[in-house]
Amino acid sequence: MKTFSFNLIPKKEKAVVVKEEKRDKLSIYSAFLPLLGVIIWLFLTLFNGLIVYRSKNVWTLAVESKKNRLETEFLAVREQHGELVTKTKMLSDIVLKDIKPEILFILTEKIFPVPEPGVRIVGYGRRQDGSFDIYLETPDYQKLGEITRRFSAYHGSTNVSISNASWSPQLVSSTINFNLDVAYIEKNGG
Repeated sequence: MKTFSFNLIPKKEKAVVVKEEKRDKLSIYSAFLPLLGVIIWLFLTLFNGLIVYRSKNVWTLAVESKKNRLETEFLAVREQHGELVTKTKMLSDIVLKDIKPEILFILTEKIFPVPEPGVRIVGYGRRQDGSFDIYLETPDYQKLGEITRRFSAYHGSTNVSISNASWSPQLVSSTINFNLDVAYIEKNGG
């Protein structure tokens, strides 16, 4: 039995048919591209999780163990040197104004060339601003004034002032505050 078929679509050329088949195959391949992307992403995620994070965790544990070692084994060293660093920073202004102690004694020898009766140096001190204190006991205020004038007249001492004075029936206790001109003292030998 023969069937009659009537086709209204014209017959295509062979080149057009080949192009359409290629296009159909490319459509199938392009459908597999997202699947290929998911597979590559899955591989990279597994690689990252198994290799990179494991290595990162090993390094993190190494760093933590070194930190723990520093905090436990070297605690005494850190405290000692940390304290020294803190003290050095606190004393930095004074260290910048540092002088040799003998310069202070050279100054007192210039001010008091011979021992004076009733005048006694009780002590020496230094303030945070770098100025010096000499604690004196004198028989009266007049003698205290003479000694203060000697400090003021000597070019090796500057900003001379009496920071406090107290009187008792036998003596006057006082503190003379001053700054040293180290360059002048060293240049002139006292």
